[in-house]
Amino acid sequence: MSASELFRTCPRSGLQFHQSAETLIKVNAVAAVVTLLIGGVLALLILLTRWQAIHLIQADDFYLYLTAHGLDMLVVWIIFFEMAVLYFCSSTLLKSRLATPKIAWLGFALMVIGTLTFNAAIFTGNATVMMTSYVPLPGHPAFYLGLILFAVGALIGCFIFLGTLVVAKAEKTYEGSIPLVTFGALTACIIAIFTIASGAIILIPTFLWSVGLVKTIDPLMYRTIWWAFGHSSQQINVSAHIAVWYAIAAIVFNAKPMSEKVSRMAFLLYILFLQLASAHHLLSDPGLSTEWKVFNTSYAMYLAVLASMIHGLTVPGAIEVAQREKGYTKGLFEWIRKAPWGNPVFSGMFISLLGFGFLGGISGVMMGTEQLNMIIHNTLYVPGHFHATVVIGTTLSF
Repeated sequence: MSASELFRTCPRSGLQFHQSAETLIKVNAVAAVVTLLIGGVLALLILLTRWQAIHLIQADDFYLYLTAHGLDMLVVWIIFFEMAVLYFCSSTLLKSRLATPKIAWLGFALMVIGTLTFNAAIFTGNATVMMTSYVPLPGHPAFYLGLILFAVGALIGCFIFLGTLVVAKAEKTYEGSIPLVTFGALTACIIAIFTIASGAIILIPTFLWSVGLVKTIDPLMYRTIWWAFGHSSQQINVSAHIAVWYAIAAIVFNAKPMSEKVSRMAFLLYILFLQLASAHHLLSDPGLSTEWKVFNTSYAMYLAVLASMIHGLTVPGAIEVAQREKGYTKGLFEWIRKAPWGNPVFSGMFISLLGFGFLGGISGVMMGTEQLNMIIHNTLYVPGHFHATVVIGTTLSF
């Protein structure tokens, strides 16, 4: 089969899809949506239980469902879809063949097996440990093993993405720098590698502890490193869904960033500072120094927030410029009134942008203030914050 026969041109977008990459994009996206459906059903069950007039789930099962909901929604659904984004941004946008498709399938298989394994441990009642699974609360070894397998599969996907960038560069399928959307995906990939490494550092010893090969796990060490995994896993999707914002602006409006250099610098700020914001989950922890908390939740966090503000202004700004070039120049807001609100691709993205910026972003910054954190820690404010970021921000974007 010739090289040209390995690609299919989309009749609507004109994008070229490598056959292996297209199949992997589809299966990862389908796995993501199936997990989203399962997690959504669990969310309804949890909601109808907290509604005291109904109180659907028995007390013994409530935290079992909550554990599954947290991991399936905050980790599995998002990372499966991010694998699809990585393959799209590398192979499709760069018009390149996918590096080592067989190994990519191995990564997908490990993610599926890992998901089934830790969910089986949860639903059999052997790992009702919540998403954080803080030690010394024990879970079944299959729970930790499933998470490790899932992480290894995702790590393989990240390296396939990087390998495809190398292939595209070597085969000169594009000129100059990689596109901004691919650069955003690269940011997500780099943060993902940091995230998965953090998970491995703490989950592998915890797995060994669960089978009796390690005597004890220090709880403070566990919490600190776990949040380098737990919170950073959400920073993968922040980078990925902002890359999707830029992609939608380009595809729907033919919009170009107002300053591509500034947008790339904002992604770089994510790499340097965003995952450090995980400290806002640990501000109530007495084992960490005040200096560490202050640095991570002020200087580091503010630079990450600056990056989000840049993206939040640049994407609608680029859309405005594109709309005004099409003649929508009447008044200040005709460009947004005449936007294709009937197109769910655009409307979902724009609602995501507003919700993520105002609800998710502002509530997260407030959590980074130690005095406020002492009040809102372990309250419904916390799930309110990450539902604003993950549901409104990421899910609507994806």
